[in-house]
Order: sequence, then C-alpha cells, then structure tokens
Amino acid sequence: MACSPARRDPPAPSCDGAAAAEHHDPGRYGTGDREPSPVPLGASSCPGISSVPPSDAPARGGRGRRALLGWAVAFGVLGAVEVALRLVLGPPPSAVAVFAALGPHERYLDLTEDTVTVGYGRRRPPPFPRRSAAPRVVVLGGSSVHEGTPRLPAAEEFPGLLAAALSVEVLNLGSPGLDSHDLVRIVDELDAVEVSTVVVYTGHNDFGNTYFAERYGSVGSALGARVLGRLSQLQLYAQLSRMVVAPTGTDRSRGGAGPPGRGAPAGLTAEQVRRTLDALRRNLERIAWRTGRQGRALVLVPPVSRLTTLPWEGECAPGSCPSDQMATATDLAASDPAAAVALLQRLRDEDRLTLRAHTAAQDTVRAVAARHDHVVLVDAFAQLPRDPVFAAPHRHLFIDPVHLAPEGHAAMARILEGPVAATLAGGPAR
Repeated sequence: MACSPARRDPPAPSCDGAAAAEHHDPGRYGTGDREPSPVPLGASSCPGISSVPPSDAPARGGRGRRALLGWAVAFGVLGAVEVALRLVLGPPPSAVAVFAALGPHERYLDLTEDTVTVGYGRRRPPPFPRRSAAPRVVVLGGSSVHEGTPRLPAAEEFPGLLAAALSVEVLNLGSPGLDSHDLVRIVDELDAVEVSTVVVYTGHNDFGNTYFAERYGSVGSALGARVLGRLSQLQLYAQLSRMVVAPTGTDRSRGGAGPPGRGAPAGLTAEQVRRTLDALRRNLERIAWRTGRQGRALVLVPPVSRLTTLPWEGECAPGSCPSDQMATATDLAASDPAAAVALLQRLRDEDRLTLRAHTAAQDTVRAVAARHDHVVLVDAFAQLPRDPVFAAPHRHLFIDPVHLAPEGHAAMARILEGPVAATLAGGPAR
C-alpha cells in the first residue's frame, strides 16, 4: 500500500503579509506541554496590529457636534425673532387670563369705521367717534374710577369732574373688576382711536382678583405660574399663544375656582403677592411702551386706600391684635408720624381680606413712571388732603377701604387737573 503524504496545516499569513512556512508540529511542544491557547476571535497575533473592527467614536463625536451646532442655530434664530418682535410689538404683557366685567367678549372696544362702542360694564358710556379734532383724555381703572360709589352720577366721578374743569372731552372707560390685565388690552385697542392723554388708576383689583379668583393659589398653580411667567416674558410666546388659544375676553368664569369659601379669610401667600406685583409691573411697562409708540402722554396714579380701616381680626394674642397695633399707631401719630403711617401700611399689607393694594404696588407704579419720559406721576397718597391724625389721605375721602366718596372724587379731580392740562398743552411736565 502506498503511503499518503503527511498532512500539513495551511500556512498562516505572516505579519508582513507573506505566506508563512511555519506548520503545526505537535512534537515541538513536548509530550506534556499544552498547545498555546488559540488567539481570541477578532484579535491579531501580530504585535501592534489589531483586527478589531474600527470604533464608531469619531462618528458619534461628529453627530454630537452637528447636534450642538443645530441647537445653537435654532436658539440664534429664535433669539433674532424675539428681538425683532420686541422692536415691533414691545414688551409682552403678563400672560394671565383676564377676569373683569360681566361676560365674555373677544374685544373690549367694538370699532367701526367712525364709531367706538364699549363692550363691557353695566353703565357704559355712549358710543363715541374714533376721531377728534380737539384734545381728548381717556381714564382707565376699576370701580374706584367708575360705578364704585353708589348713586353717584358719572358726571360727579373724578373723570367727569376733570372734563368740566378742563373743558375737554374725558372718556371714562373704567368698570368694576378691571385690573391691569384688562387695561393693557384696552390700551392696545385704543391704538385705532384718536386720544391725547391716557390716565391709569389701577392696583387694587390686581390684588382683589388674585384673591377671589385664586390666581397662583395652589402649589401646582404656583409652579405652573413660575413656568408661565418665564415663558410669558417672551414676545414670541405671547404671539404664538394668541394664535393657538383664543383670548378669554372679560369672562370671569374662566378665571379659577371662584372666591374662597366662608370662614376666616386665608389671605395671599408670599408667592401670590410676588407674582401679582410682577404682573402689575409688566402690564404697566407694556402700557407705557404702547402709549409712547402712540405718541400719547400717560398719567399714572398709584392706588390709594383708607389706612384707618381695621384689618381682619381673627384669633390673636392680646397686645398683638390689629386693633392693638392700630391703637399703637394712633399713639405714635403725634410724636413720630412716619412710624405711625408705616405701621398702618404694614397692617394693610398683612390684611387677610385682601382688597387693598399693597405698599409695594404703589412703589411699582412710581418706579414705572420714573423710567419713561412721557409718563407723568400723580402721587395721590402724597397729594390728597391729609387725615387729621395720620400723615395719609383723609379717611373721609373713602366710603370703604378702597372706593372714593364724592369728596374723594372731587379731590382726585383737583390733583389731576394741572398735570393733565400740562400734557394737553404740549407735553408732560415731570
């Protein structure tokens, strides 16, 4: 029988790429030696060379850089759009639904080619022409401006008295429940109406509506309000919101869970106060910007109230109750008038029945007025007739904590007469 040739292993490629002549020889390892472990799959026996597939790290790095570049371009475009919108449309108003008059309206003013009809309130002024050859003044506010004093005719409210004193047309567009969220939209709608000067008296209803409509009332709504507050600082967000969600008009029923239940009032939380003040500031800034673009003078009046009204008095320790602190303020009035008024203001600001604007709201109005050259400040707290005991507006100027008595309306008209006349004569005198 012929012997078959000895079996040889196929040559392995050498590290330099040439065919290796080395063959498998079991004898070379000796009898008791084990063969070397096979080279792991994917590994190479050649030093310095790996047969592992190339890593995709460079590809991932490239994709990450492209993603970052895409985000940067997107934010840059959005930023440019926001700047352009602010240049054209001004600062956005606070994005809080408005809760004011008697029912839902898409617009506050119904405009035809020649006529303006007020679409809110119970005792509405008659329709008036869009154009006027003579100077014309508009007064905006809540029930402190119109309908807040029972049985007082419109001619005897301070806008009516101002019209008689100046012999000019003064449109009283105030209405119970209106706050700065309403007024900022009314000022926007007045863009199509010929007006020389706008007078704004607001602040009480910003706090009252926050309390009764429970704005920012719960933890969830407070957190939501924070997020909404950040977004609503963007004009782009404000414009997109108007495209997606129809305006709520003056429908109070969409404003929250309704007034608090019976029992001791809870008052406002610190977060609610902060958000209310921020919204008031932003709305007033928007009104100032809009009137400036319209070429109109703006007169801002910080809200005033009767400081001698006793706050809600629930359970309290003797000596620390509101009535005790009111007595302390009375004792201080002669020796330290400023300290006495500061104590009354603190009692007002801490009143759990939140009807009166806080001291910080008055300061907010003053600060906005100081930032704009076309805005005149009429500081009613400092200029109204003095109380016989405290260095504050006379208590008899009010019929309740916030609404003016007939004497209060007359006094308000007197302190407005000079500044408003100056705006009509050719520009606000600061």
